[in-house]
Amino acid sequence: NGVFSRAVDKCLAHPRVQDLLGMPIKGHGATDRRGRRRHPRHVEFDKEGVRHMRMQFNLEGTRNTATVHVEVRANERGDYEWSHLV
Repeated sequence: NGVFSRAVDKCLAHPRVQDLLGMPIKGHGATDRRGRRRHPRHVEFDKEGVRHMRMQFNLEGTRNTATVHVEVRANERGDYEWSHLV
Protein backbone atom coordinates (compact mmCIF):
# COMPACT_ATOMS: atom_id res chain seq x y z
CA ASN A 1 0.00 0.00 0.00
CA GLY A 2 2.90 2.35 0.64
CA VAL A 3 4.15 2.14 -2.95
CA PHE A 4 0.61 2.66 -4.26
CA SER A 5 0.01 5.68 -2.02
CA ARG A 6 3.31 7.35 -2.91
CA ALA A 7 2.77 6.71 -6.64
CA VAL A 8 -0.73 8.22 -6.51
CA ASP A 9 0.63 11.25 -4.62
CA LYS A 10 3.38 11.76 -7.24
CA CYS A 11 0.81 11.57 -10.04
CA LEU A 12 -1.60 13.96 -8.33
CA ALA A 13 1.20 16.50 -7.79
CA HIS A 14 2.12 16.61 -11.49
CA PRO A 15 0.44 19.59 -13.26
CA ARG A 16 0.16 17.80 -16.62
CA VAL A 17 -1.69 14.86 -15.04
CA GLN A 18 -4.05 17.32 -13.34
CA ASP A 19 -4.67 19.10 -16.66
CA LEU A 20 -5.23 15.92 -18.72
CA LEU A 21 -7.48 14.09 -16.24
CA GLY A 22 -9.27 16.99 -14.53
CA MET A 23 -9.46 17.54 -10.80
CA PRO A 24 -10.37 15.85 -8.48
CA ILE A 25 -8.46 12.66 -9.33
CA LYS A 26 -8.95 9.27 -7.63
CA GLY A 27 -6.54 6.34 -7.73
CA HIS A 28 -7.79 2.76 -7.60
CA GLY A 29 -7.08 -0.76 -8.80
CA ALA A 30 -8.66 -2.33 -11.86
CA THR A 31 -12.43 -2.76 -11.96
CA ASP A 32 -13.98 -6.20 -12.34
CA ARG A 33 -16.91 -7.12 -14.60
CA ARG A 34 -19.43 -5.89 -12.07
CA GLY A 35 -17.75 -2.49 -11.82
CA ARG A 36 -16.23 -3.12 -8.39
CA ARG A 37 -12.82 -1.64 -7.76
CA ARG A 38 -10.13 -4.08 -6.78
CA HIS A 39 -6.69 -3.77 -5.22
CA PRO A 40 -3.89 -2.56 -7.52
CA ARG A 41 -2.37 -5.39 -9.54
CA HIS A 42 1.23 -6.09 -8.52
CA VAL A 43 3.95 -8.69 -9.00
CA GLU A 44 7.02 -9.13 -6.80
CA PHE A 45 10.11 -10.81 -8.24
CA ASP A 46 13.84 -11.26 -7.70
CA LYS A 47 16.26 -10.03 -10.37
CA GLU A 48 19.95 -10.72 -9.82
CA GLY A 49 19.37 -11.00 -6.07
CA VAL A 50 17.50 -7.67 -5.80
CA ARG A 51 13.80 -7.59 -4.90
CA HIS A 52 11.62 -5.75 -7.46
CA MET A 53 7.91 -4.99 -7.70
CA ARG A 54 5.75 -3.98 -10.66
CA MET A 55 2.36 -2.44 -10.06
CA GLN A 56 -0.51 -1.26 -12.24
CA PHE A 57 -3.44 0.92 -11.17
CA ASN A 58 -5.92 3.42 -12.59
CA LEU A 59 -6.41 7.14 -12.14
CA GLU A 60 -9.83 8.65 -12.75
CA GLY A 61 -10.49 12.36 -13.09
CA THR A 62 -13.48 14.42 -14.16
CA ARG A 63 -12.35 14.49 -17.83
CA ASN A 64 -10.38 11.29 -18.44
CA THR A 65 -8.93 8.07 -17.02
CA ALA A 66 -5.37 6.75 -17.15
CA THR A 67 -3.47 3.56 -16.40
CA VAL A 68 -0.27 3.93 -14.35
CA HIS A 69 2.64 1.47 -14.41
CA VAL A 70 5.16 1.52 -11.54
CA GLU A 71 8.37 -0.42 -11.01
CA VAL A 72 10.39 -0.19 -7.80
CA ARG A 73 13.44 -2.04 -6.47
CA ALA A 74 14.67 -2.62 -2.93
CA ASN A 75 17.86 -0.93 -1.75
CA GLU A 76 20.33 -2.26 0.85
CA ARG A 77 18.05 -1.18 3.73
CA GLY A 78 15.05 -2.97 2.19
CA ASP A 79 13.26 0.26 1.23
CA TYR A 80 11.83 0.56 -2.27
CA GLU A 81 13.39 3.04 -4.70
CA TRP A 82 11.65 4.24 -7.86
CA SER A 83 12.74 2.64 -11.09
CA HIS A 84 9.84 3.63 -13.40
CA LEU A 85 6.62 5.59 -13.06
CA VAL A 86 4.72 5.79 -16.35
